[in-house]
Amino acid sequence: MAIHALLPAFMACSMLAATATWAASPDSAREAREAEAANAPLLSDYSGELERPWGMEFMPDGRLLVTERPGRLRVISADGREISPAVQGVPQVDYRDLGGLLDVTIDPAFVRNRVIYLSFTKKVGHGAGPGLNSLTVARARLSDDATHLERYRVIFKQTPAVANGENLGGRLAVSGDGYLYLTVGDRYAPQDRMRAQSLAYYQGKTVRVRTSGAVPDDNPFVHIEGARPEIWSLGHRNPGGAFVHPRTHQLWISEHGPQGGD
Repeated sequence: MAIHALLPAFMACSMLAATATWAASPDSAREAREAEAANAPLLSDYSGELERPWGMEFMPDGRLLVTERPGRLRVISADGREISPAVQGVPQVDYRDLGGLLDVTIDPAFVRNRVIYLSFTKKVGHGAGPGLNSLTVARARLSDDATHLERYRVIFKQTPAVANGENLGGRLAVSGDGYLYLTVGDRYAPQDRMRAQSLAYYQGKTVRVRTSGAVPDDNPFVHIEGARPEIWSLGHRNPGGAFVHPRTHQLWISEHGPQGGD
């Protein structure tokens, strides 16, 4: 082979070798570590001494509403230093497995009406054992001094009730055009998770109602016989995040993956 044909390959190998040598130099490694440290997120404690916090929502004045799964709703000051006593009037919850008091969100008109929404697992029946529970959503008015709930009312209840307290979903999202969304997990047990594809059950769905609890006429399955009219989408596993885009009003959700590790 002619010498001139070998030159490009030789030059390329020389450039790669030089690059590898530069990348492995102590100075470049140190610079890479410094750049990584400079771009790393800064972590600091905002507030502490909470028991199993699950949901949170900022109020317009900067204070934070936080749920604790055993069944308490707290108000945390804007600087994170003060945690209120438990807000009174919160419903009793079925606190076991992954259940209890779950999410909290505020109405788009909260400044005027002080309405909040809570999701939780509610025990069904009065037996001594763990029994059945229902994923439930309630709306209420947070008092002017934020110490108690007023005008409490249930606006959605999962039926039939379910025996376990896992893969609940339970995340709430509210849109500026007056709709409330709830994610409902597949409830983990084989007999429940198979119902994620059935319109006759709430397992594995997202639910869409008006903030009053009424069923919208334009829900996709509202006119199908045997379908639960509140269903907005189906075939989910355990959607743990939900967000409504403020301009498009599209619902975005994130859910646990199907292959372990989540």
